[in-house]
Parts: sequence; C-alpha cells; structure tokens
Amino acid sequence: MMQTSGRNAGRRYGGEILRRGSADDNAVRRLQRDLAELGFTVVGPADGCFGRFTAWAVREFQAYAALAQVAVESPRRATIYADGLTPVATGPNRYAGPISGVVDAATGEALQHWLDSRWRCPVAVEAWRLRNGRRDRPVATNIWRHDEVPDAAARMYARDLSGHFPVTGDGASADTADDDGAGRVIIGEFTSYLSWSGPRAVPPRHSRPEGEIVPECVIGRRAEELDAAQQSTFRVVRSVAEVECLGHFDSVNAYDNALISVGPCHWTLGIVGRNGTVSEGELCGVLAYLAHADAAAFHQTLGVFGVSIDRGWVNHHGIANGQLLFDRGQRKYAGWLALHDERGGFARLPQRQEESDYFKTWHWFYRFVMAGRTIPGYRRTMWDMTRIRLRDLIDMPWDAGSSLRLGDIFTSEKAIAMILRWHVRYPGHVAARGCAGRRLHAVLQSVRDRHASLGWEGDPGAWGDAHEKALIRALRVAVGQVGGRLAETVKRVDRWPQWGSGNNPHRYRLPPTIGPLDERRGSFRLERSGLPPAP
Repeated sequence: MMQTSGRNAGRRYGGEILRRGSADDNAVRRLQRDLAELGFTVVGPADGCFGRFTAWAVREFQAYAALAQVAVESPRRATIYADGLTPVATGPNRYAGPISGVVDAATGEALQHWLDSRWRCPVAVEAWRLRNGRRDRPVATNIWRHDEVPDAAARMYARDLSGHFPVTGDGASADTADDDGAGRVIIGEFTSYLSWSGPRAVPPRHSRPEGEIVPECVIGRRAEELDAAQQSTFRVVRSVAEVECLGHFDSVNAYDNALISVGPCHWTLGIVGRNGTVSEGELCGVLAYLAHADAAAFHQTLGVFGVSIDRGWVNHHGIANGQLLFDRGQRKYAGWLALHDERGGFARLPQRQEESDYFKTWHWFYRFVMAGRTIPGYRRTMWDMTRIRLRDLIDMPWDAGSSLRLGDIFTSEKAIAMILRWHVRYPGHVAARGCAGRRLHAVLQSVRDRHASLGWEGDPGAWGDAHEKALIRALRVAVGQVGGRLAETVKRVDRWPQWGSGNNPHRYRLPPTIGPLDERRGSFRLERSGLPPAP
C-alpha cells in the first residue's frame, strides 16, 4: 500500500485532480517536468497543456509504479542514462491505484515519493548505431514515441530493470551477441512505409532463438515426438507463419496502418482508415481468448498495464465460444481495447489514430516483443487461435444450407495452408456470408471444366490424389489472378520449407525434416484437442 512521503503531495499540483483538459497551466507544467525527470519523456515539452501525451506519461508512470521493482538513479549521472540506474523494490510504496492517466491524490503521493527517492522508470529504450554488427554509439538513450528517432540505420535496444519480462534461453542470436551483461536486449528498428512509420522487429537481426515458433513452445514436444495430427497441423501453421511473421513470435510490426501486428496470422490491432478512424482488429480477438484461457498470462501481457478487451470470449449465456467477437460472414474474431479509468473500471479506447498510436510507442512495442519471447501462455494462445481459424475454415459450409464443408472439398495440407494464407490476407475472398467465397467456388468450377475426365460428381470423399492436385494447381492460378503480393507469398507456402538444403538465412532451429506440406488427398489432419466450442 502506498505510504505518504511526509510532504503534502496533493499540494504539489495545486491540490487539484489533473486530467485531460485541466486548465491549471502551472500545475500541469510542474507535472510534466516531474514526469520527464522520472524518465517518462513521452510527455514531451512542459507546455502546461494536459493533452494525450501527458495522459500517456501519467498512465505509464502508474503502470510502472504498480510493479514490484523499479529503478533508482545514482546521484552521479551516467553518460548513458540507463547505466546510472539500478533495481529497487517498491515494497510498501508500490502504487495500488487505477492506471487511468489521471493524477489523483494517490498518484500525486506516488510521484512525490519517486521524486524524493530518485526512483525512475525501470525500462529505457535506446537507439544505437552499429559498427561491424556491434553497438558502437548511442543516438538516443530514452525514446518513447514511435517517430521520436526516425533513424532507419539505428538499432533499438531495451534495458529493463523491472524483472517483468525475464530474459530466458541460452543467450543471444548472432546479432545480439554484443549484449554487454547490463541487461540490454535488441528489440527492433525504425522504418517507414508510404506515409506511415514506426517500429518493427525483423528476424533474425532483431530476434532471439526463444522467439521462434517451434513445437516445444506451443505443443510441449519436440518435432519428432508429435503425433500425426499435431505434425500435420504444425506444418500448416508454420508454413504460413514464415510468411506472416518469419516464423517468430517476437516479430512485431508497428510501422503501418495496422498499428500493431503479430503472430502466425499476423493479427492486427486495427486498421486506420482514411479519416483517421480505426477498425476493430483481430489481435483483440486473440487477446480476448488469452484473457479467458490464461488469465495470468493476460495480466502479464496487458492487464498489469491497465488494458483490457472491450468484449470477452464468453457470450451472454456463459458459453466460452468467442461469439461476441466472431464475424460469422468472414470467419474471424475481432474486438477493441478498453483502458483503466479513474474509478478502477474500464472504458473503451476511442477508435481514433491519435489515441491508438499509444500502442505504437517503443515501450508497448517492447512489451509485445518480450511477450513473444517469454510468456508461454501468450504463445500457446496464438497456436490455439490459429487452430481455431483452421477449424472455422474447414468446417465452413460450402453453400448456404449445404452439409458439404470447405474441408470436404480441399483436404490436403498444401491446399489448406494456401487457403489459410489467402484468408489471412483477404478474408472476404475465402469466406462470404458464412460460406465459401465465390473465388473458391470458381476454383472448383475451373477444375471441373478443365479436368472433367477425373469425375467431379457425387461424394467428394471418393475423390483421389489426382483431384487434389488439380485443386492445388487451380488455387495457384486463382491467387495469381488476385494481383499484388498474394501469389508470391502463397508460392512461399506452396514450396515450404525452402531452408532445408543448407540455405537458412533466417537461422531457423526447426529441423527441416518436419516438412514439406503433403499434397495427397486427405492428408490434412487438424489437431482439435483443447479447442473451445465453435460460436
């Protein structure tokens, strides 16, 4: 429980509760200077205006102040900011109030104690220039906003003294071997795309071995120990994941109009539209399932930072089937974020780009990267959500009112993997109004026309390998007709794995003997164990 520091902390800011729009310029300016001194420089210049950046800084202060361990700064300032910090337990002075972005009495007391004790934000993100692949000189030593250091030649490292994300594994990849024992880990780089910009983490240069999507971290067995359904499902998931996230849970994008995108299906937080509004995103569907399936992992990933999902996985009848998030027409789950308010409840985040950019800050980017490296429940949830996606696709009716399913038409690992990649990129091409989309119907019609001699009438259960290979060839043609990069990415799935002949530029640990994708009729077997009921 937070103890007072002996001063009247409430008077530090004029005895007023400070929130967005507060008119006391002097009190707000003092608050902004205090936040910057404590390391929360996302606040920006002390202009006396309590806007969104000040609210972000207060929210970040409250979140870190609620942890068991923060940092204390030496009286002798170090050349590099983080080098002057050491861990310190918050003990009885741990903040226990809401993570609201509002400065009430409890937050004022916490701020005063931090100032009196020289406590500081325990995480510092640094931008470094490299020489010969090693850190050489710092460009900036405490960055927050996604576009604060628009230097594409720099690599970004984080030094975390909070202990919230323990570094695991047997060390660094070749590109992180210059970690100096002071706790710095590589997390990514800044990049631009069209009019957008922000952080990204690209394996292998920004990844760690423990971030790779391998059977051990999602199934708990080595590749050679998997049963037939586990092997089949893993092959399909991994082949698509190498397109979506280069086979790594710690591959994160925060530089385009998708805000944040992660995971085997590269689920997006939301899509920013032309007028600055943001759509609900599939990543929130994943996180809602995480909250249901592994509350502790959700708390470590989001909850401890005052974030929740607006709609839960359990429906109004108490059934845990994701119904409140499910888009039945396109067979996907989407939702939106909710943030702690000053009453301790949650309020839906406004669906505007300027508000959502909070999750593109380097600290939030770091959290998603580290969740992919260190939180088992987070990674297992992504495996489960990809299996749920596969289930919802293969069980999807081929036509309205028909007992025939997509999984009755396409039955090989290769065909299902190609369709999964297509659905991730263009859900509406694969599913429409809850049934197979017209482009898939066109695929079937094309093989019936071109390969009539095979015989396509009657029960698809009687079709053989020749039928399946014809369907796969027709899928290749269909994705080529879509245009853009879809055909190239589906080709990578089609030819997976391409790194088993000694050419392994991404330094994958997964044994190539796990592949290739089987194109025989009936070869895809979905591992369904432990999945929730369908909506």
